[in-house]
Amino acid sequence: MGRGHLARLAAAGAALALVAPASAGLQWRLFAHGIGRGQGQPRPSAYLALDLAHTTGFAPLLPAGGRSALAGNDFTKDAVVAILGEWGCTDHRIVIRSVNRRTRTIVVSLVLRPPTQGTAECLAIYPTYRLLAITKAQLARPLPTRAQVTLARA
Repeated sequence: MGRGHLARLAAAGAALALVAPASAGLQWRLFAHGIGRGQGQPRPSAYLALDLAHTTGFAPLLPAGGRSALAGNDFTKDAVVAILGEWGCTDHRIVIRSVNRRTRTIVVSLVLRPPTQGTAECLAIYPTYRLLAITKAQLARPLPTRAQVTLARA
């Protein structure tokens, strides 16, 4: 199975698993997801972009499709939280538990679900990303200035 097949498989699984629950602190929607560029980062990281100018810190780590999706976001209505990690083949098991605001920080809580019993999984590690849109209308003033991500095992 090639890298492209793995990416499509991971994206399909993530599309089903990454739906914002009604009880989440902030409502969000996933608008881009996939394999990142470069070496990745040893720990998961999150970036907040309130406008296109704030994307310079993470946009180079996205593939062309991710940068295109980012450029197509309506920043007058939606802020973007970018989540980057070196999850590789385990990416499909990463689920967003919640997105909350703590003072001036958007906190994204992730959970790594265990593999399904009896299934094989590749061991490749490569960078992956998720782009979340959060409507600015639900962000009270003063607007948040940064994002943070936590990862727990299920």
